[in-house]
Amino acid sequence: MATFELSNEQKAKMEDYKQKWRHIAFELEGMNKDAVKDCVREIYEVNGHKPPDTVLFFDSPYACAAFIREQMGVPSGADLPYEFRDAIIYGTTDAYWLGFHDFAIIEVLPDVIKGASQSDRAELEKYQRTHDPYIRAAEAGSGWVFTLTDAILICQPPNAVRFDDDDNLHAVRQLAISFPDGNGQAYWRGLAVPNNWVLNPAETSAADVLGTRNADIRAAGCEIIGWNKILDDLGGEVLDVDPDPQIGSLVSVTLPEADMPTLFLKALDPSKGTDIAVPVGSDCATALQAQAQSYGVSEQIIKAKVVRT
Repeated sequence: MATFELSNEQKAKMEDYKQKWRHIAFELEGMNKDAVKDCVREIYEVNGHKPPDTVLFFDSPYACAAFIREQMGVPSGADLPYEFRDAIIYGTTDAYWLGFHDFAIIEVLPDVIKGASQSDRAELEKYQRTHDPYIRAAEAGSGWVFTLTDAILICQPPNAVRFDDDDNLHAVRQLAISFPDGNGQAYWRGLAVPNNWVLNPAETSAADVLGTRNADIRAAGCEIIGWNKILDDLGGEVLDVDPDPQIGSLVSVTLPEADMPTLFLKALDPSKGTDIAVPVGSDCATALQAQAQSYGVSEQIIKAKVVRT
């Protein structure tokens, strides 16, 4: 099959499709159950299977997975058997990929078919026929769908997806991805983290965070619950205390699996009226030195005006 170069007009339309599928993925206007059901049945048919009569709807993939585990006698929290994981259509979650196919079918395929051989034309028409119901299912607001032999299990899409200013999945004190039944997943600057860390940081212990094997997730956990809480939980040796609470104290703590102690500056944040704690260089001997080092200024300047925020 010959290659095909996009025209300038086609390239200009790509942004429209980007915005269309971003809207489908994140505006979360709800699901048209009847339309999704019809599209999923068509997906069975174009793939050569008879769609089952039983169609069940769930408020989240979590609720659907719990139902499957209950029916299969699989322990709660255990991975689903492979045949279930391999039968998932991801709906709006696949917006980035479905948007590509949507653009190709509407904007590119008609021109490609014009110059195609009979055999190539048949393949291109099959491509359109097989991908079209997946696209329409997502356009109708489909969440995950489990396409089983004896039942179709359709999940609602998320009702909220939250990002930080850099477009990373992120939310403070709430789930970054949440579903109508309250289930969801916490993210911190793009990293999936345990939900309870974000929802209940005050009840999350330093041991829970520092015992995490993944270094990136462990670092996110430290940011979430705060080094101040970690120091309180772990204790440590106070090496120096400055009379000015805004300069604070220098504390040495041995973190789990660390070869040597880590130094922290613990000081009053006057804007919030609470203590904060930050790691500092191992060469610091006093809290004043640690403050000066953290700002990159002299100790005299810190003494003249303490500005930790």
